[in-house]
Amino acid sequence: MKKLLLIVFSILLSVNSYALSSYKCTPVESYGVTLEGVLQNDIDKFPNTHLSEWIEAGIVDDFIIDRETGRAFGGNYPFTFNGESFVIISQGTNNTEFKAYFVPTNGGRISINILEYKETLKKPFVYFRSPNPIILTGTCIHY
Repeated sequence: MKKLLLIVFSILLSVNSYALSSYKCTPVESYGVTLEGVLQNDIDKFPNTHLSEWIEAGIVDDFIIDRETGRAFGGNYPFTFNGESFVIISQGTNNTEFKAYFVPTNGGRISINILEYKETLKKPFVYFRSPNPIILTGTCIHY
């Protein structure tokens, strides 16, 4: 009986750790930068070409990023991922953030910070893309 419980417990641990090795992230807000260097999300007051295209398209999709490999999938403009691998700086713990970045072939930089240390099921995130900066914020869950 003890062996059976040990085997079941081992299987549950391995399934649980595998299931929690990724984040599923949902964007909530997006921001552009005005010519005066101010973050904005009011497209009428502070036009930003990339932001307006994204808002007009009405597309907001979740994306997934693997905490171990950095591979990302999903999303949509301006953050479409097709299996690209982020460089992981920190996997995040109960005291630190998950931090990763990606350098596209066309230049620029994409970075994401997920506040893993927050004691909530939904972990806040900040995503930054340059050039033509766009900042996305939202929440991620273990997936």
